[in-house]
Amino acid sequence: MEIKKIFISYSRRDANEFAVMLANDLRKERFDVWLDQSELYGGNKFNDEIEKALEASNYVVFIVSEKALTSSYIKMRSIMH
Repeated sequence: MEIKKIFISYSRRDANEFAVMLANDLRKERFDVWLDQSELYGGNKFNDEIEKALEASNYVVFIVSEKALTSSYIKMRSIMH
């Protein structure tokens, strides 16, 4: 059975705790989860790594929150895909 890859998009400003909890729960169910906090390392080019992760993912989970809806960064990424 193929492992499904999930990219989680969220705002750290008001959905950080929920995003981490969701990622951990999905990993317990054996999903391959990409969450910036656990996948980005010092020296990585932020935008390049996000682009690679999005392309490699089967699914994108967008956590809707007040700060995410007003984030210019999230809006820019959504338009690009």
